[in-house]
Amino acid sequence: GIQTTERSRELHRSCLQKIVLTGQRFKRLLPQSGLQIERDGEDTTIPVSHHGFVWEPSDFDTLELVGDYGSSGLRQFHRCSGAGIPLVVEGDSSGGRPFGVDRPVFAATLVLQPRSFLDSSALTDGSLPGDGQGAGQACAAGWELAFYDPLRVHCVERLGENVPLARDTSAPLIYRLDDTPQDYLANFISIGTRTGNGRLITLEPYQPGKIPVVFIHGLLSDPFTWAEMTNELQASPDFVDRYQIWYYEYPTGESFFFTAAQLREQLRAVREVFDPSCSDLQLSNIMLVGHSRTSCESARYSG
Repeated sequence: GIQTTERSRELHRSCLQKIVLTGQRFKRLLPQSGLQIERDGEDTTIPVSHHGFVWEPSDFDTLELVGDYGSSGLRQFHRCSGAGIPLVVEGDSSGGRPFGVDRPVFAATLVLQPRSFLDSSALTDGSLPGDGQGAGQACAAGWELAFYDPLRVHCVERLGENVPLARDTSAPLIYRLDDTPQDYLANFISIGTRTGNGRLITLEPYQPGKIPVVFIHGLLSDPFTWAEMTNELQASPDFVDRYQIWYYEYPTGESFFFTAAQLREQLRAVREVFDPSCSDLQLSNIMLVGHSRTSCESARYSG
């Protein structure tokens, strides 16, 4: 009945949460490659797969479970229940991707599912793996841990039907807001020192064929000014399919002539790094969005 099905789903979610917690604690779970378990006295691996991401498997470093939370940083949270469990993925800060964030943080949904080469109809009773069958039997049946990008994948196939994915696309923004110190005054009083340079930051890895939207913060502020806007735009599949979000961060105490010049240099460098042959037409359609008069002037002088 309905209660039995919901209980099965809850058991499934609980098992996945324990896999994440204990797997990382004992260094058995590597989100790039697989989960090491012991079965019949021998070590074996439950493999992982990655679906829909613009990130590489090597960008997966630490997994954080998403529970109940609240924040004054966002007025609306985009999350829903479904297959799997929502996660916040923290990447390795030593990746060195050009124009990338210092420490990648992004959303993922983890699902335990049949491996792609197997017939998912093997589960004839409609149950989910982890419904009390045990990890060993799941491995024997050929299961894998699958990571899905909830920004781009919204359903998974389950016994011939499309089932909505659990997702929380707001959680990475809250994670960053709560974890990053915001010192607007120090950024402002750097005027005249030239020690703080403006920099262009891609929220995700560069995606050819998508129009960059560059958000420019205002006086006594930083890119977190755009957290609310980013939260809403990422919840729109049409936006995610056509655009990519970038930020321009700069010391707000500097003259906007200086910061605008730096922005122009950064935009030229983007072309040299990502598209030196000028084959990506959408890179010529960059949109600059400013907050406050100062940043709008910077955008205008960079146009």
